[in-house]
Amino acid sequence: MKYMAIIYGNKEMWESFPPEVAAKAISEVDDYNRRYTASGELLGAFGLADEVMAKTVRVRDGIPAVTDGPYLEAKEFVSSFWLLDVESEQRALEIVAEHPFAATNEIAMPILVGITMVQVVLSGGVGLSVYKIPLAWLFPSYWGMSALASTVNLNFISPHAPGAHLDPFWNQTSTHWAMNIAGLVVLGLVFLAVSWWRLVRLTPGRRK
Repeated sequence: MKYMAIIYGNKEMWESFPPEVAAKAISEVDDYNRRYTASGELLGAFGLADEVMAKTVRVRDGIPAVTDGPYLEAKEFVSSFWLLDVESEQRALEIVAEHPFAATNEIAMPILVGITMVQVVLSGGVGLSVYKIPLAWLFPSYWGMSALASTVNLNFISPHAPGAHLDPFWNQTSTHWAMNIAGLVVLGLVFLAVSWWRLVRLTPGRRK
């Protein structure tokens, strides 16, 4: 199973490292990358440029236009990421915990990758028939995938194993497409209401 681990950073933190500390950290990361590349568990590690180097490419009337940005107002940004191919989530967490920057950076793999993998599996986009699983109906990825599938008629164009159950919500009809969009809207409103309720609860002076 493949996992993505992400490191967040900011300029202040990077600039706070003395040269000798930065050199030592880079050497440790290189050793880490070599060790897990050799084991076959690390598919690749990639560092990203500062947010000021971001570019946006838009194509209008067949002509590409490249502009600077978008610029982020957040202090932290994704500074690097790496891809793992391991037998279990537990093994992925073990490898992430050994990363030299785990003690100084926020590595968002446990929650981010966990949620992402659940969303991917329950979307039905990995070849599993999940429409009979009530839990899948509670995930936006299921309704989003179903809306996409009904738009392009994925039940018709994708190959299926003998005896596989086709998802009825993937049927290319206006009714099924509307139901999929409705599922997305309803879940969006529910999550919005829950988020608002939590923010109110966390507001100083308004906790109950």
